[in-house]
Amino acid sequence: MNKIRFLFIILAITIVSLLGLLIFDDHKNKEIDLKTYQSPVSPKTFQKNNTPSEISYEELKQKYIPQETPEKAYKLELELLSKGMYCYGLPLFDLEWRKKGKEILYSPQYKNTAKKFDIPYKVYVEGEYAIIYYPQNKSAGPDFLYQESSGWVLDRTAVWDQIHNNYSNTGWFAYEGDYPYLDMLKKIYSLERIMLDNGIWVYRIK
Repeated sequence: MNKIRFLFIILAITIVSLLGLLIFDDHKNKEIDLKTYQSPVSPKTFQKNNTPSEISYEELKQKYIPQETPEKAYKLELELLSKGMYCYGLPLFDLEWRKKGKEILYSPQYKNTAKKFDIPYKVYVEGEYAIIYYPQNKSAGPDFLYQESSGWVLDRTAVWDQIHNNYSNTGWFAYEGDYPYLDMLKKIYSLERIMLDNGIWVYRIK
């Protein structure tokens, strides 16, 4: 009788251990990659959808080009997103961003992104740099632009590297560093310097 009870206990422990491993693996699979949320349009946010389109990369490249004002450049990207498409390799974006590829991506989520950021905004310009920001919705992270010889382009790489958009908790952080956009943000907002749990120093709106 004791032997049967002992075998039953061993079996129960084994089952509990297996269930624990399954739950742990499931939890790991659901962990959020924070880099996914570095910018409103991130390389990993949306899955690729090879839906055929009548428009080609060459046609997009002719339209989505540097603009004469930061505002026009910003609106042009929203227009692209509102069509449910995106392409990193367009002249409208900074050089590093363009290196990500010429493939045209399709997703209904792009339209949602366009709606999210089609809200009242202001433009702050300082020399060859500009920031699009949202005074009525401070949880929406800023957009960065700079001026090339051909016009204003969206500095998507800078947004990706320097801003962390925490969508789940509504808010954003600007990473500490020596870059012009941070100095400009300090003139736009009242920021406070804090340390994240991972030991990284950032700035957030007070």
